Amino acid sequence: MVIIISLITLGVVSLLILTFIFFPHFFGALWYPTPKRKIRKMLFMAKLKEGELVYDLGCGDGRVLIIAAKEFKAKAVGIDIDPLKIFFVKLRLKLLNLLNRNIKLIQGNLFHYSLNEADVVTIYLTQETNGKLAFKLFDELKKDARVVSHKFPLHGHFELINFDQNDKIYVYKPLILSYN
Repeated sequence: MVIIISLITLGVVSLLILTFIFFPHFFGALWYPTPKRKIRKMLFMAKLKEGELVYDLGCGDGRVLIIAAKEFKAKAVGIDIDPLKIFFVKLRLKLLNLLNRNIKLIQGNLFHYSLNEADVVTIYLTQETNGKLAFKLFDELKKDARVVSHKFPLHGHFELINFDQNDKIYVYKPLILSYN
């Protein structure tokens, strides 16, 4: 009986390691949670207002969503490709009585979902993924939307409107292109 319990425990631990460390690497970013202090700073720098809609792409443990909803009174949508992370975030949100009130979770590839309703988009992805994502953001975001990137800059048709050198926080808005 002890051997069976040990094998089950080993299997669960192995699954967690694969899910939280190796699985995300193949889909755009390893998971490094952003400190809550930086999240507050990111949302403040983006001038997030009450009632606005935040999309957190690669939402991990949901901390951006929770801070946006509780402290900024915003609505939030988190997208993550990892089903186990989404499961744990849903559990956490239910315990905090936040799920389905101001926060929605989507398990899937962030490239497959529209961002056209977002007022603010937060990202902490790799430079490579940011490069691919820039086209989608430019095509889909409203002209007054803001993109907050932690650690890696965003290139393309975006104007840098706020920047914190120490914490590597970049806030952008889409450029309005005129072909006249």
